[in-house]
Amino acid sequence: MRIRDIRIPYVALLIVPALLWFLGYSMNVAAVASNGGFMPVQGYTECVGNAAAERGDTVHVCMDKTSHLKILSDWVYSPLGTASPGDMLIYGAEYIFYPCLFIWLGLILRDWNEPRGKDTPWY
Repeated sequence: MRIRDIRIPYVALLIVPALLWFLGYSMNVAAVASNGGFMPVQGYTECVGNAAAERGDTVHVCMDKTSHLKILSDWVYSPLGTASPGDMLIYGAEYIFYPCLFIWLGLILRDWNEPRGKDTPWY
């Protein structure tokens, strides 16, 4: 049996959360890399005084006119705080990972228990 002959049934249930996480992470890396290692943040609570420095946050800086890729920076207000679109994709991936995994396992067990012919593989 060769590796390319291996089939994973219902692979979309496993791939979609991974792709969402990877896309969100890549968006965050692009924003940080284009801003010299800092993530610009647009928000009153983060930019008042030295709020980020007081919390020990060395990654976030206030967004200004010299910031690059502002659309990928932290500007989305959520219950978890100010986040970036990449963070939202990562949150979404984490939110759907376990349901997708358990649905995938349930479908695999259902297929495993279905009656089949002698020469029919379980997948």
